[in-house]
Amino acid sequence: MGRLRSAALVLLGCLGAGGCVRPPQDAEARLATLEAEARELDVELDGVEDRLLGSQMRLHLWSELATRHRSVSALACSNAEMHMESLLRHFEKTEQVLNKKKKGRGRRMASPTQPPGEAVEAGLGGPEAQD
Repeated sequence: MGRLRSAALVLLGCLGAGGCVRPPQDAEARLATLEAEARELDVELDGVEDRLLGSQMRLHLWSELATRHRSVSALACSNAEMHMESLLRHFEKTEQVLNKKKKGRGRRMASPTQPPGEAVEAGLGGPEAQD
């Protein structure tokens, strides 16, 4: 136990003596240099933070644009599909009307060489086209 007391006293003596020692003469200059370096690092870190935030904003913008592009593309595709379907219906109706007109002409038009009661197959081209 005696050794423990003497070790504790030596430790307390070292700690007490450490507080009495004066700092080196260039301590203030080193402290000023360290503070200046800390300010420079803060400025650099602010620049890095600004760049990171800018990159994050650009990434968010591009993500938003990609989402909008997908929705607009889907809308354009469905619109084009509806347009094509309506064009097909229109052409089918037009073809039906033309077929009805062809059939109607064929029944109404008679060849000069045929008796008036008989219908001609093709109603187009006139008498010269029919042989």
